[in-house]
Amino acid sequence: MFDTHCHLNFQAFDTYFNEVIKRAFDAGVKHITVPGTDLETSKKAIVIAESYENIYAAVGIHPTKDLSTESLKSVIYKLEEIALSTKVASIGEIGLDYYRYRSSSAVQKQFFLAQLELSLKVDKSVIIHNRHASKDVLDILEGNWQNAYEGRMVFHCCEAEQEILNFAIKHDIFIGVDGDVTYDKEKMKFIKNVPLELLVIETDSPYIIPEPLHSKKVFPNEPKNLSYIAKKVAEIKKVAIEKLSETTLKNGLRLFGLT
Repeated sequence: MFDTHCHLNFQAFDTYFNEVIKRAFDAGVKHITVPGTDLETSKKAIVIAESYENIYAAVGIHPTKDLSTESLKSVIYKLEEIALSTKVASIGEIGLDYYRYRSSSAVQKQFFLAQLELSLKVDKSVIIHNRHASKDVLDILEGNWQNAYEGRMVFHCCEAEQEILNFAIKHDIFIGVDGDVTYDKEKMKFIKNVPLELLVIETDSPYIIPEPLHSKKVFPNEPKNLSYIAKKVAEIKKVAIEKLSETTLKNGLRLFGLT
């Protein structure tokens, strides 16, 4: 299996990092992508990726960070420097977040656009964060679409909206499904309609804990729990767990240009 979005670079894993990795590999999670949310966590993702053959880094500035127009040029320059590492598979996670509104929508859009452009410049895939901002995210993507994005972009923890799915199918964008699919009925209905060839599975550890751990309030989430997501998605899609695991693994490798 491939956990395409797992924040092993977050503090929640500092004290027992090696055990988390071992449990993940023992549970059949053979590939992991670790996304950054700012320069510090992006650099940490690279350090982690450099220590493991099948762990990859993504570097990016999350929209909930304290962003400013004044810092844009400097931050993108520094991001480009670290994005050139051979262990960096993607720019992310980037996008828009109107739920946690630390930066104005205008500044978020500037950072989103600049990082989309950076992904083309350094030839990396893109991990998109979208929370309560679907219209603006789709407008920006539609207005700045390049064929190079096809098959190399993912809607991380994708919101259950038909407009997003239509756009994803049209442009060959992957849909990331997380632990909430094990308890959120709307997400279950949504995933049922996503083509299997566009699905990737992700834990978003340490967050979005799947059932049966969610109701027990177990924290933090770990990549080993990807199996709960895979099992539920296989059930929804009416396919064998082996087929689901194999297909989403291939999808993850294609997404990050690892094939």
